[in-house]
Amino acid sequence: MSIEQELKLHILASSRSTVEQLLRTPDAETIHLHAIYFDTDDRALARAGIALRLRKEADTWVQTIKLPGTDALSKIEYNHVRPDATLDLSVYQGTPAEETFNQLKHVGTELTARFETDVQRHLSCQRSQHGLVELAYDVGVIRAASLELPVYELELELKTGQSRAIFELAASWQHELQFILDFRSKAERGDSLAAQVVALKARGLTPNHHELRQSFQDFKLWQPAVAPQQGNRTDVVVSSAQLKKDTQLYLELIARNAAVIAAIDRNDMATRIDLDCAAHLVALCQAIEQLQRLWSHFMELNSATDVTSSSDARFHQLHQQLSAYQQRLAQGSPATTELSHPSEQQAQSEAFALAASHELQQWLLKALAWSMVELTV
Repeated sequence: MSIEQELKLHILASSRSTVEQLLRTPDAETIHLHAIYFDTDDRALARAGIALRLRKEADTWVQTIKLPGTDALSKIEYNHVRPDATLDLSVYQGTPAEETFNQLKHVGTELTARFETDVQRHLSCQRSQHGLVELAYDVGVIRAASLELPVYELELELKTGQSRAIFELAASWQHELQFILDFRSKAERGDSLAAQVVALKARGLTPNHHELRQSFQDFKLWQPAVAPQQGNRTDVVVSSAQLKKDTQLYLELIARNAAVIAAIDRNDMATRIDLDCAAHLVALCQAIEQLQRLWSHFMELNSATDVTSSSDARFHQLHQQLSAYQQRLAQGSPATTELSHPSEQQAQSEAFALAASHELQQWLLKALAWSMVELTV
């Protein structure tokens, strides 16, 4: 067993050649990775936050399972070399995954291949005073039946040392690269893609070039990310550790909505897919407001506000511009991309720019680092 801690960054088109140049170090290598992901028809593993795959690495098949870790960037990982592309679930006896597979066996549910990934991975390592970080730049596709999602993802994985090594490296690269923080694993994206295939088949549709726009209009992966209903957590004074855990929740909501607004999947697809992101703008702003209210209730306020001080004015202005539209949504008016009021149009335009901006991404990294390693990057 190992604990995998990594930061995922979507690399925008303008920076991809720069990433390739930065990874051309003496120890660099490029490998082809083809992985098959398994789950039940009712997504029992995905619902439990588990990803199970077989991946061919060079001439070797490796069976990997990933389970939820203790924070937003961590996963519990088990790897086993296999003689061929077949699963062996007996290797999970005595592990946290054993109970899940015993339950599947009890109800007679079988695992099937649901989606695959096919990428070229460019690998390199970089050492700092705080640890060794492996850089993996993946270029390729996630595929389920005839549907595909492009992949341009840089993973910063901590091999040895402290978490701050990841954030320091990401912060140093931010001055040279345009990237967007992406909390979505390949397994999550592939699971959503496979679910979309099933949904389309149920409607009697076979996606082709002409139907692709409509096929993705209700794509689960691109829906607004909102916080679960847990009551007003800011009324309860909890520990610093709980504050950091709640902070990570809101940061993930902000990052997930920003990623959809910035169209990080859609920009690289062969067919143009327009998406109404009005609800995502509202969800993003609400998450920021909830986070700021949360911080205001704790003794750590002075250290926490250092993280957000440079962005407060920009976010406050955005909130003001969105207020009229938020009220219209609350009253049940349909969301549209054709906003009638000039201030609403301006708010949406600014939010689109903000989602991929250096300012927001830097703020997210600083806040995430503060919540995980008490470090101001």
